[in-house]
Amino acid sequence: MDAILIDVVGTVAPFSLISRLDDDFAQHGLVAIVMAEGTLQQTVDRIKRKHGFSTGWEVYHHVLGQLKAGSLEHDYIALEGLVNAKGNESRGLKSFFYPDTAPALMRWKGTGMRVSVYTDGLPSPAECLFRFSEQGDLTPYVERFFGTDDGRLKTDPDSYRNIADQIRTSPKGIMYVSDTVADLDAAATAGCEVRRIVRPDAKPLPENGYVRIATLTEIC
Repeated sequence: MDAILIDVVGTVAPFSLISRLDDDFAQHGLVAIVMAEGTLQQTVDRIKRKHGFSTGWEVYHHVLGQLKAGSLEHDYIALEGLVNAKGNESRGLKSFFYPDTAPALMRWKGTGMRVSVYTDGLPSPAECLFRFSEQGDLTPYVERFFGTDDGRLKTDPDSYRNIADQIRTSPKGIMYVSDTVADLDAAATAGCEVRRIVRPDAKPLPENGYVRIATLTEIC
């Protein structure tokens, strides 16, 4: 193993982070959508075309409802992430992580282990979460950020093969750490070593045979 690939919420960040990000979108999403440009505008336009919406208000109202319902639709996650990223950069919005996350990232960096992050949505908002955190800027400890913006889902084994190619290793050289069994299944099918992390704030799930850990300190 020469690389670690980590999920975000439920792995390195508490589930309560979702509430903070959802609240930020609820408060600032409409204005951001109305004033959208660049990638944000492109995302808004895709949602409009898909659902036949003609106004930013329709997009905002629909996406807000879908996020509250727990949807992981790529464009919804991407839109919220782009709004949150603006909050990170201009409104003082801060993310937060489990207490063991920053020490683990620092330790892995110190031992020469390469670390990448794999998130639903766009990679750039995830990078903002690591840059603007209550624990400080954690991006120096992360080599790459990957998202589902290439059309591949985290439940697709080819996603992990593609990441392996991009970081110039084989799937067998990657340990993927996540709380989501379906994603672990895909990574394992691709040939990655996997660890299922079970945090105290996670919902109880049945055992599935994967090596189970409670903290990142269990990964050397």
